[in-house]
Amino acid sequence: SGGQRVVNLTLTQGGTIRGQVTSANGVVGNVRLFAKDGATGAVQRVFADGAGNYAINMPVGTINLLVDSYATDPRTGQLQALGGGLTGGYVDANGVAQSAAGGAKAITLTAGGVVSQNIQLNAGTTFDAAAVAGAFIP
Repeated sequence: SGGQRVVNLTLTQGGTIRGQVTSANGVVGNVRLFAKDGATGAVQRVFADGAGNYAINMPVGTINLLVDSYATDPRTGQLQALGGGLTGGYVDANGVAQSAAGGAKAITLTAGGVVSQNIQLNAGTTFDAAAVAGAFIP
């Protein structure tokens, strides 16, 4: 008891994915997004701001980006379904959210790198990105 413990930590520099979420009707604000590390399965969650802008910091590696069919109600802070029948999904090479994982675009992040990825949402079936990403985060 009363001894010392030495802990060595190694910090690694990651990168950032940033962009704007839109639909045919304009920006989609307050939408929930997830980035999943392809190697470790680690998941980071972020909400776009009211103008649809988002930024997610992740470790160096290959990242899959998912957009939820839910957004935060700015008045109550509660999650609610996106209006207008909009749905999220895996972000493909064209920046379009789709429900099929096969078309997902893997984003490669380098140390200190910034990747721009705008996202287009369309109408479709509700997509629960939290469940798909394995992130049990509200």
